[in-house]
Amino acid sequence: MGDDGLLTAMRRQLGLGRLLPLGEDGSRGAWLTERAARAALVNAVGVAVPGVRLDTLRLGLAGEPAGHRPADAPPEPPGALPPGPLRVAAEIAAFPSLPLTGLAERVRATLAGVATERLGLPVSLVDLEVTELLAEPPEPAEPPREPPSPPDALGSGGPGAEEVAEAVTAVPGVAGLSAVLDGWLGAVRVEDRHEPPSRLVRLQLAAGGGRPLPELVAEVARVATATAATAGSTARGPILVTLLVTGVTD
Repeated sequence: MGDDGLLTAMRRQLGLGRLLPLGEDGSRGAWLTERAARAALVNAVGVAVPGVRLDTLRLGLAGEPAGHRPADAPPEPPGALPPGPLRVAAEIAAFPSLPLTGLAERVRATLAGVATERLGLPVSLVDLEVTELLAEPPEPAEPPREPPSPPDALGSGGPGAEEVAEAVTAVPGVAGLSAVLDGWLGAVRVEDRHEPPSRLVRLQLAAGGGRPLPELVAEVARVATATAATAGSTARGPILVTLLVTGVTD
């Protein structure tokens, strides 16, 4: 890869933000891009708390990561945050149609509720700072632009990948497959491993329809596991599913 290609890849990955774990112990084997989480939270605040503009919003670990992951947990995506409680840090500009204290509490409650219930993120702390008072209500936030796919987005999927892709996209709430993470060949990748014997399924997808992510990723994992067990060839060990959600829409 030349210097231009390397720079493009770095920008693409930086645009995704952190890869956030769903669940505190990693047993779900699912992660969400910070970019997708941010877009969902910004939209939720815009709907629930008119008069507020979210200027910055970051998600990261609230403290020490979880002490251990289950022995049979799927491998993490490259660069993913380890499982553990998360912290949301946000800066807002507000048109004070309500007392600022009440307005801030509504924003904080919306962020915490959507992050935990809709997205399945183990948020334990929301830090909020009002950095600007507005003279008039802000314009609705524009949806973020989708990042370009990496060059290997259409790479080989491995044994049985087409069957897995077909089964997964039929799950209610799956808006489609995606391929945004460098280093993962394609949206669906199936790989047989020998030490110890196992079959690893790696998925990248976008979620839609308003279905809670914990419920969605659990069904996707079940479907992918059942399909991958016999797709292509019979697996010689347990099926491990690692899932990355790259977008969330209602």
